[in-house]
Amino acid sequence: MDSPLSSPLHVQAWPDPVIDHLGYEPTSSYFEWLWLPRVGPSAAWAYRRLSTGLDAQPDGFTVALDELAHWIGLGGTGNQSPMVRCLRRLVQFGLAIQIDEHTLALRRRVPPLTQSQLRRLSPVLQRTHLRLANTAGPSEQLDPAAAS
Repeated sequence: MDSPLSSPLHVQAWPDPVIDHLGYEPTSSYFEWLWLPRVGPSAAWAYRRLSTGLDAQPDGFTVALDELAHWIGLGGTGNQSPMVRCLRRLVQFGLAIQIDEHTLALRRRVPPLTQSQLRRLSPVLQRTHLRLANTAGPSEQLDPAAAS
C-alpha cells in the first residue's frame, strides 16, 4: 500500500471464487482463533466491521475513516494513525487490496492458513487449525473449550 488512504473510504467486495467457497466467515471461530493473532485485534475488528457493511450493502459502501476509527476505538486518521495502520495490515495479510487512496476491496471470507503461517502459531493454535480443517466445515463454529 504505497499511496495513503483518505476519507471517505469506499469499500467494495473482492471476489475470489476459490476463497469464497473454501474460506471462513469473518465472524467464525476460525477467524477469531487463527486470524486474529496474525492481524491483531484492531485490524480484526476493522475487518469485521467492514465485512458487516458489505453484508448490508453487497455493491459496496462509503465510510468516513474517522467514523470507522471511532467504531473500533481508535483515534486519528492520518497516514501513520492506528486506523490507517490497521487497514494496511489487512492489505499486508491479503484480506484486502487497496485500489486507490479512496477505495479498498475486501475479501468476503478469510482463507485457511498456509503451512508457513501455521508454523508461526503456538502449538495449541496449530492443533486448533488441524481440528477445524479435519472435522469442521467453514461455517461451523469451534467450541472455545476444544481449543485447549
